[in-house]
Amino acid sequence: MNKVHRHLLVLLPALLAACVPGPAPATSGAPTPPVTAAASQPATPLPGGTVRPTDTALIELAPPTATFGSAASPEGQGTAAASPTGTPSSTPLPGGPMVFGKVQFISAVRDPTRAPNGSIDTLTVEFSGSRPPYEVRHDGVVVVAASNGDGTFERDGLIHTFIHFTINRTCGGNIVGTVSVTGGDNQTVTHDYYIADAPCT
Repeated sequence: MNKVHRHLLVLLPALLAACVPGPAPATSGAPTPPVTAAASQPATPLPGGTVRPTDTALIELAPPTATFGSAASPEGQGTAAASPTGTPSSTPLPGGPMVFGKVQFISAVRDPTRAPNGSIDTLTVEFSGSRPPYEVRHDGVVVVAASNGDGTFERDGLIHTFIHFTINRTCGGNIVGTVSVTGGDNQTVTHDYYIADAPCT
């Protein structure tokens, strides 16, 4: 047997092993094995210069790992922005128990239909609480009906409503009377008042 024949007999088993197909891949849903890379070992020379095939060592590669931002990272990755907290309004709103305030004199003008001393006096009543519409009575007579109020102001942490009304009287002197206010929720306050002087203009 010559030298070439010996080389073929040595290489024939390796070539046959390479040509034989391996087992078919499993399809039962089993997890895919990790990716491997082959690291070749140095070939072992045979007498006469023939290189013997060597086994291949498999090195398992670790799967890549995902990195997520920390809640304390400067970029704020993976964290939700804090919602700003609302500041409640400190302004009280009308409503609640009805409380009488006071009656004030605004003006008195001469009434030409009741000369010489007839006058039309404008007064205002102040109160807190309840809700519109409001009805105002003076000495039992309705002087304002279905009013939303002429304005509001804050005093002692409460919203007060004021309503103007007019009465007929004579110029000068004091004014004494009783005022009642009824709110839209049927609350009613009644109070006597006294104004020392109401001169005509």
